[in-house]
Amino acid sequence: MITLIFVICLESLCIAEAPPDIFPSVADCEAAGENTRAQNYLEADRGNIPKHIAIYKCVDWGAPV
Repeated sequence: MITLIFVICLESLCIAEAPPDIFPSVADCEAAGENTRAQNYLEADRGNIPKHIAIYKCVDWGAPV
């Protein structure tokens, strides 16, 4: 079970966000992380969302019990 976790920092606030998606591989998760981050930076450049800095990590939690 692999999930994607973001830390997003605005001017005076940082938040964590974890989309509900579960990925079959770390490569798929990392591709989704890069895609999401790039799209959000474009939206910030367009003025649709606040300017921010985002990092992500893909976490492999192991097999569900």
